[in-house]
Amino acid sequence: MGSIEDYVDLVEHGDPTLRIWYGHWGPAEQGKDYDAKLRSILEVKADTTRRVATTGKEGRMGPLLTVGYVKLINDGVLSSHTAVLRDSYEDRKGWKGEFITSPEDLKVQVQKVTAAGLPVAIHSIGDAAVKASLDAFEGAKDNAVPHPNRIEHLELVHPEDMPRFKALGVVASMQPNHGTGSIAYVPTRVGPEREKWAYRWKNMLDTGVPLVFGADYPTSPLDPLTQIADATFRTSPFGFYEGKPWHQEQKVDFEQALYAYTQAGASMTEWKDQIGSITVGKWADFVVLSGKVPQPLTPAFRDLKVRYTYFGGRQVYARAP
Repeated sequence: MGSIEDYVDLVEHGDPTLRIWYGHWGPAEQGKDYDAKLRSILEVKADTTRRVATTGKEGRMGPLLTVGYVKLINDGVLSSHTAVLRDSYEDRKGWKGEFITSPEDLKVQVQKVTAAGLPVAIHSIGDAAVKASLDAFEGAKDNAVPHPNRIEHLELVHPEDMPRFKALGVVASMQPNHGTGSIAYVPTRVGPEREKWAYRWKNMLDTGVPLVFGADYPTSPLDPLTQIADATFRTSPFGFYEGKPWHQEQKVDFEQALYAYTQAGASMTEWKDQIGSITVGKWADFVVLSGKVPQPLTPAFRDLKVRYTYFGGRQVYARAP
């Protein structure tokens, strides 16, 4: 991901073909230095808004760039045993992982950032890290933010914490290819009982939690069609789990996956009434595929390619013949 200055420069001097809801890394210190860094983020947000508006490009292209939220992180990843779990790793007894940001510090950070009026997204992968993030959001629930707070990745969620997402208005932001790509090692890391708590896409929807899909590039493919296919088929790209759907009860259908990859993400921003769907009055952002989407969906969907891309009604990409 580029710096905010890179993106501002693109808007000012280039031909932008993306809409960027930028996440600024949050301050890591408490006390005076922490507060100074938070003020700096607010200044960057105001300066970005001013500079983008000065270009006049949004009038003919639609919304282009703003600092929309602050990104925090409190654990690592399951593959390297750095995600934080409530109970020991199945394949490393006695080890639960260690917090990058302690639960106490995370509460302070979330309290300060949301009190400043900025939404927060927290990288949390293990079930203990997810719980710590929910605890932090609960501690700051009286702070009004203009757009939803969210947890990123949440690859393992304890059943006790599922209802808390809806109760706290927290969005589940997940990456389908992380799920299919990890079929090889998640069962080994957490064992057969906790394995059922991994990548709970359908459970999130069934409990009324807003579900947003994305790529988290470069840790998984940038291609949205790949991510949508992984969400609907839930099969390993490497043939693990005998090529069968891994916990197919967590699959979502094509319409749910498409919504999670389009309007659901737009609805977390101040642009929700301008983008996210092909609707009268919205900016015409859409793609033309190389063929029809199979109904019902079949693996042939994976063979489709994007032929043309339109941004605000203007063609910005054409696939070579």
